[in-house]
Parts: sequence; C-alpha cells; structure tokens
Amino acid sequence: MVLWISKRISVFKSNLTISRTLRLVWSIAGKWSVLVICMIVVETLLFFGSIYALKMLIDTVSETVNKGQVWEGEVLGTLVWAGVLTIAYHVAKAFSVYVTEIQSTKVSEHIYVKIHQKAAALDYSFYESPEYFDILQRAKKSGYDRPHTVIVALFETFKQALGLLSIASVIFSIDALLLPLLVICMLPTLFIRIYYSDKLNLLRLRHTAFERQSGYFGSLLTSESSAKEIRLFGLADYFMYRLVEIRKAMVGERLAISYQRTIREVMATVLATFGFFACIAYVVWGSIQGGVTIGDIAIFLVIFPQVFNMMQGVTAGITVVYHNNIFVKSIFDLFDLKGTEKKRCETEVTIESEAPISLELDNVSFTYPHAAKPTLSRINLSFPEGKVVAIVGLNGAGKSTLIKLICKLYEPTEGDIRLGDVSIKSFTDRQYQRYISAVFQDFCRYNVSVLENISLGDISKSTHELNKVKSAAQRAGAHEFIENLSEGYDTIMGRIFENGNEVSIGQWQKIAIARALYSPSKFLVLDEATSALDAKSEQKFFEELKENLNGRGALVISHRHSTVRHADYIYLLSDGKITESGTYEQLQFAGGEFASLFKKEFMQEF
Repeated sequence: MVLWISKRISVFKSNLTISRTLRLVWSIAGKWSVLVICMIVVETLLFFGSIYALKMLIDTVSETVNKGQVWEGEVLGTLVWAGVLTIAYHVAKAFSVYVTEIQSTKVSEHIYVKIHQKAAALDYSFYESPEYFDILQRAKKSGYDRPHTVIVALFETFKQALGLLSIASVIFSIDALLLPLLVICMLPTLFIRIYYSDKLNLLRLRHTAFERQSGYFGSLLTSESSAKEIRLFGLADYFMYRLVEIRKAMVGERLAISYQRTIREVMATVLATFGFFACIAYVVWGSIQGGVTIGDIAIFLVIFPQVFNMMQGVTAGITVVYHNNIFVKSIFDLFDLKGTEKKRCETEVTIESEAPISLELDNVSFTYPHAAKPTLSRINLSFPEGKVVAIVGLNGAGKSTLIKLICKLYEPTEGDIRLGDVSIKSFTDRQYQRYISAVFQDFCRYNVSVLENISLGDISKSTHELNKVKSAAQRAGAHEFIENLSEGYDTIMGRIFENGNEVSIGQWQKIAIARALYSPSKFLVLDEATSALDAKSEQKFFEELKENLNGRGALVISHRHSTVRHADYIYLLSDGKITESGTYEQLQFAGGEFASLFKKEFMQEF
C-alpha cells in the first residue's frame, strides 16, 4: 500500500509543470495576467459584498417584523446597497471574461508559433525518427490553448476558493463542523479524477503511434496525391478497414477506462450528496433545538447550496488544472528537445577568394544514429566550381546520404568537408547553405504563386525583380508554360486554395529547378532533378546546363546514361564507397562496373 501511494505521488509530481507554465504565460502576457487576477479579486469581493448585503437585508427585515416596527429608510438603504453591489459584480464579471479572452488569445498564438518554430529549428535527423513524430503529434494535439486553460483553471479555482473563504465565516458562525464534514465527503471525487487523469494520460502516450497510423491512413483516403492510386487499385475499402480497426481498438480502451471512472465518480458523488444533506439535517435539528436563529436558517439555505457548488468547483478546478497540465507537459517535451550543438559565429564566415573554389570531401565516413554499419566509408571527391560532376550507383549505394552531408543536413562521423580551404564546421548551417542550392528528388511543391515559388530560392532578398525570376524560369525551361497560365507568374499553384492551378509533375519539377537556379549559391545539387521531364526537355536542359550555371558547380545524381554523359567527371558509389572515378570516356572503356551499368545504352548509342 505504501509503495502504491509512493508511486502515485511520484507520477503526480512528474506530471506537474505548473510553475513552468506560470513562467511561460507570464513571459507572454504578464500584464494581462495581472489584470486577470485583479479582475478575479474584484469580482470575488463584489460577490462577497452582495451576499453580505443580502444577509444584512434579511436580518433587518427579520428584526423589523419581530419588533413590529417598520424602518423603511434602513430597509430601503440596505436594499439599494445590495442592488448596487450585485450590478457591480455582474459588470466586473463581464469585463473579467473580456480580459481573460485577450490573455487567452495572446498565449494560444504564442504557443502555436513556438511549436512550429521549434519544429523548424530542429536538426534534420529528427525528421527520420518515429519518436520525434510521436512527441510532435502529442504537442500539436495537446492544444495551443492548454497553458492558458491551466492558468484560467487556476484562477477559477482561486476565485472559488476565495468565495468559499469569504463566506466560510458565515457557515462557521452557524456551526464549525459543517465545512470539515463537507470537505471529507468531497475528497474522494478529487482523488478519483486525478487517478483517472493519470490513467488516461498513460493510454494517450501508448496510443500516439496508433493515432499517427490512423492519421496516415486517413490522409491516404483524403489527399490528392494518393487519390489516383486509391481509385485505380480499389484500395479505399482496404485502408478504411485499417483505419477503422485502429480507431475501434483505441476508442474501446478509452471508453473502458471512462466507464470505470464514471462508476467511481457516481459513488463519490453519492457520498458528497449524502454529506450535503447530512449538513442540512444537522442545521434543521439545531433549529428545532433552538440553537439556530431564523436569520441563520435563511442565510444558510441561501448560502450553503452555493458553498456546496463552490467546493465542487474547487475540486473540479484542481482536476482541470492537473488534467490540462498533463497536456502542457507534452508541449514542454517538444520544447525540451535538443539537437546537436550548433556553432555560434559572431562574424560572418566568407570565402574571400574570387577564383573558382571546390567543395572537397576528405576521407568522409558517416553512420546513422543507432545504426551498426557505416552508410558511407572513406569518401574522397572533389566538386569544382564551374564543372559538372556526376555520381552514379545502384539504389541503396548511399547517394542520398551523401547529398545530406553535402547540404549539411548531417555532420560526417569521420573526415571533413571543405569549401575552398575552409572546413564547413567553421560555418553555421545557414552561412554554409547559402553556398549550396539543390533540387531534391522529392522536391517540395509550394501552393503559392509561381513568382513566390521561384523567389523562395533566395528568400534573403527584400525584393524580387520579375526579370530575374523570369531568367531563372527560362534557364529551367519553365517560362513558356508559366506565361500560358491564367495569371502568369502571379498564378497560385496547386488546387488546395481558391483559384489555384495544377500542372504536371514535370512542370512542377521545372519550377523547382528554376528555384535552385534563382539562388545565388556557388554549387547546385541535382538529385534526379529531371526524372519527371520528357526526353526532349531533359536533353535540352543538360545540353545547356553549363551555360545556365553561370560559373557554378553542379553535382548530378542520376541513373540515366543520357544525363551522366554530360558530366566533366564521374564517381561511382557502391555500397557506401567510391569504387571508380574518371571521365565518361575513361570509365566506359575501362570496362568496369560503370560500363556494365550503362552497357545496353552505350551499345545502342554506338
């Protein structure tokens, strides 16, 4: 029993982040929080004043009736005083609601922004971790207004407690045993609610992965990207079954716990109600015995139901604070995530040489976190500015990992990457990444205007000249179809938003290429960047690639013979190692692995 109680206390403490929540809310809306507290205090004092004035009115009327005298002035004065205080109470209550809404909005908006800022600031490695997505799911599902809800519940509990204390003296003046008896009857309800809040939270933690699975199946059934295959292969019933089965299992467990909680809460409520009527019986008995005055009975019948409701409000408030605090803890779990230690530079690191520079990988190895085997081993390659370098290899050879290292999305486990003579460790991520632009195989399709889609390649610019955006589009082969869109470069892409226009995947890819070419970077990474283009567009793009690069270096990842043959130098990546390197002609006539990869295409061309 002692061990169980100790465990419950430990769980209770671990879920409490009230002080941190208070600090967070104070940092966001401190002045408004003070104003909310003041309004609660004023509202409570006015409530007590109106109740006290009502008691005085009843006592005055009672005394007048008993003595057979009519003191109209005194009765009227007390009545006016009670009315004024009641009106003031309702006015204060209305303004309290308004002030609370302002504070709520400020806190909710801040949390909403901060969650997304945190997600955007984390290392790329988090986005390859299921545990991170569980934490992110819980933080987003917790609700951006939870911290405010905790504060409001604290305020409400505080207000109920103040109200309770303000009229406790009246109840104590009737009999000192009434409140302790009622408190004892109320405590089981509080303990039951806290216990089941913990139990439901454990279930929520365990269900997070299943929630994400059901969300994934739901997105397959509702998103545009999967709509064609869902219909072609008749997959709707299959994925609907998967979704429904997951949700049925989760709902079943949750309702089972809710049923247990309901039964126990009913029992606790019966006990509290019994205590309520036992107190009434106790006072009635005192009246019969002559120990309680008529005024006491009258004020007791008015106040005691409110006392009972206030005590229920206090227990409910504590429960709400604790329950919502559990959700706030999920938000703090996200805020507490830490990535690798980032370099902080006081000054801008730049490459001063105006001569062409190279991006060099020197004996680079990389092992993914929690992986036993290195994905890349002792990689040495040179990526000169003004040249086109190709990397080829079978699926799983490590090409995508190599791109992540070159883009500084991961740091090498061993070795170094240098930009000119400067190690990229000397740069912050953003300083270095301004030298690199890329068209990823899974490029992003932004549902904004064409102009904005392309100008995102150099977001640091305060203004974007249309002629420069058009120049990038022309070099990417996108200008012609853009001009034919309904609003030209102002056309909204995609059909998610009103007046949006959808284009082919190849045209989307041309816009992604234009975005990369619009960047002022020195090096361009093309990861299967023309895979969706037609043969004619692809051939034209690579024939003009060197001219369109404007002196930049290009790293091309491709499986196509027609693509890699345009490269100045080629590296063959196999099982995480560079096994062959040379010009296209050297590798073809060497008769090695590269030649065997493209043997059929080479013979057809020959």
